[in-house]
Amino acid sequence: MSIWTTDNPFKKYVQNGRGIGLKVVVWISLLVGLLTGICSVMIIKSLLQEQIDTFVETLPIVKIEKGKIIEPIYHNEVWIIPDLDGNQQKDLRIIADTAVDSVDYIPQDTDIYLTAKKIYLSNKFEKGIIDIPSDLSIVVTHDVVKQFLNKVLWFSGISVGLLLFILSILFFLLGLVPVMLFGRLINRSLTMDMWGRAFAWPWVIIWNISIVAGVLGIFNITLTYVFVIPMLLTWIFGAPIKNPQVTNS
Repeated sequence: MSIWTTDNPFKKYVQNGRGIGLKVVVWISLLVGLLTGICSVMIIKSLLQEQIDTFVETLPIVKIEKGKIIEPIYHNEVWIIPDLDGNQQKDLRIIADTAVDSVDYIPQDTDIYLTAKKIYLSNKFEKGIIDIPSDLSIVVTHDVVKQFLNKVLWFSGISVGLLLFILSILFFLLGLVPVMLFGRLINRSLTMDMWGRAFAWPWVIIWNISIVAGVLGIFNITLTYVFVIPMLLTWIFGAPIKNPQVTNS
């Protein structure tokens, strides 16, 4: 069935729909964004769960009482976490000195410095000091750490999904400007709203295919092509469509 036939759904939507197609972009991008975030978490858990659990089991059980680490007591214990990204960044250097409550300065080339009451951040992180809440009393067991990491992972996955959803809307609105401007030169019978509706479906299809394919590692589409392909499809499909109100006048 040709896209230019009278009973074609795409043509009917462009001619008789409402708005600029934002409702299509919002609902489909929200659904795909959340599914992508959830699938990302499940993929990470399936690939790295065993390694994460093994790493957690090597951690000490930490006892915090009234905002102070009382167990275990470390005297300048050093941990080096290698650069896992392979991008030739420096290894992560952590020093634990829980025998003291705080220090006046921390050694150079130290990313995280732990004392009994404070956490010092430097180098790879924005420099700052985090105070352990004075009313915090807890025993941080391996199960507590696993539950915390699981919550962080799910929070990160959902956050990524929502970020993709927001970016889809923003980029759609950004791409809509040239689509409307050049669209009016290609086919002046279509209104700005009609060109927006014509752009909505190509955009959500190409955008979400690029996201899903990237997450699954099938292939990657650069952002330039994510913009260019829907625009070209919109102008090609929209060129022969007529505005029935203009035609019948």
